[in-house]
Amino acid sequence: MKQKIPVPNRSIHQLIKEEGLIEALTRLHCNEKLSFIDDSSVINTGAEIGYYCLVKNCQIGKNVKIYHQCNLYGCKIGDGTQIASQVEIQRNVKVGENCKIGAGSFIPEGSIIGDGVFLGPKTVLCNDKFPKAINNEGELKKKADWKLEPVIIEDGASLGANVTILPGIKIGKNSLIGASSLVTDHIPENETWFGQPARPQIKDEEWKDIDGYDGLYKISNYGRIVSFINSIDGEIMSGSKTTKGYHSVSLKDIHIKNQYQNKKVSRLVASAFISNLENKPCVNHKNGNKWDDRVSNLEWVTHSENTLHAYKTGLIKVKKGKDHHNYGRSGKLNGMSKAIIQIDPETDEVVNEYDSILIAAKTLNINDSSIGRALKLGGENKCAGFKWKYKDELPIQK
Repeated sequence: MKQKIPVPNRSIHQLIKEEGLIEALTRLHCNEKLSFIDDSSVINTGAEIGYYCLVKNCQIGKNVKIYHQCNLYGCKIGDGTQIASQVEIQRNVKVGENCKIGAGSFIPEGSIIGDGVFLGPKTVLCNDKFPKAINNEGELKKKADWKLEPVIIEDGASLGANVTILPGIKIGKNSLIGASSLVTDHIPENETWFGQPARPQIKDEEWKDIDGYDGLYKISNYGRIVSFINSIDGEIMSGSKTTKGYHSVSLKDIHIKNQYQNKKVSRLVASAFISNLENKPCVNHKNGNKWDDRVSNLEWVTHSENTLHAYKTGLIKVKKGKDHHNYGRSGKLNGMSKAIIQIDPETDEVVNEYDSILIAAKTLNINDSSIGRALKLGGENKCAGFKWKYKDELPIQK
C-alpha cells in the first residue's frame, strides 16, 4: 500500500499520478487541503506551495514560498521570493529574485518587478488607463479593445501597505513609497514619496509670502501652501482640481469681505520662485504632470511653447486623417474654413464667392495652394487670372 504523504503543495494532478484516481477522489471528498498545479508549470527545487492555490503555466524559481489561496498563471517567479496568502499574479508578469509580496496584493498582466522588491499587503498595480467592462458595441471587452500599460518596479524598491500604482508608471531603484499612497507619476531612484497623490519627501523646503495677501498665506518651493487665517501656526491647504486637471486653491480676498479667489498653485509657485524677465504669460509643467508643482518642474513659457510641449508630452493628441473632427468636411461644415471672394482684376467686381479655398480650387480645377498664396500675398497678386480676398476682409456695405 502506498504511503499517504500529507504535503500541502501536492496538486490534484500529482495525487492522481502517484496514488490513483480513487485515492485522489477520496482525499478530495475528505476535504484534504490540496493545491491545483497544471503539468505545464515548472516548479524548481525547494519551492513550497500552500493549499488551495492555483498555479497554471508558471515558472516557479528555487526556494520560492507561496502561501495559501493564491492564483498564479502564466507568470515567472524568481528564486527565493515569498508570496503571502490571497495574492493574484497574472500572465506575462515577471517577479525578480528575493522579493516579498504582501497578502491580498494584485499584480496584473505585464507587470515587471525587479530583484529585492518589497510590496506591502494589498498593493494594487494597474495596467489599463480606461477600464471598462464592455466595448463600444456593448460586448464584453477583448484584448484588442484596450491598451496594456504595465507598471515597472525596479530593484530594491519598497512599497507600504495599500499602495496603488496607476498604469504605465515606473518606480525607480531603492525608492520608498509610504503606506496608502496613490502613485500617479514616475518615481526617480532613491527617493521617498507618500500621499494621495504621492509626492516626494520634503527636503530643504523654502517658504515665501504670497504677494497681495498681507501675510495670510505662504507658499513653498514644493508647491505647498499654508494658511494663517484660522491658526497662528498655519494650516496646510489641500486645494482642489480644476476642470482642466490643475491643482488650485481658494484664497481669501483681503479687500472684499467673504470673497475668495481661485488660484493655480503652479502659477503661485512660479511667481514666487522663478524670475520672468521676458514676461512670458504661461507656466508649464516640464514632466506633463499638472499636480507636480515643485519649482524644479515649472518654467515660464509662451502660449506657443506651452502648446508644443503639450503635444510632445501627449497631453494633446494629434488627430489625423479619419480621426480628425474635420475629416471629409469642407466649407461651412468645416469649422476651420473661411469664405473667400473671387474678384475681377479689371473692374474689381466680385465674380463669385466660395465657402473655402478647397471648394474654389475644385470648382475651377486649379491648385488650392496657388489660391492660398494669392490670399496671403494680397494686393495685385493673382491666381487663374483673378484677385482673391477673404470675405471678412471686404468692407461692410451699409
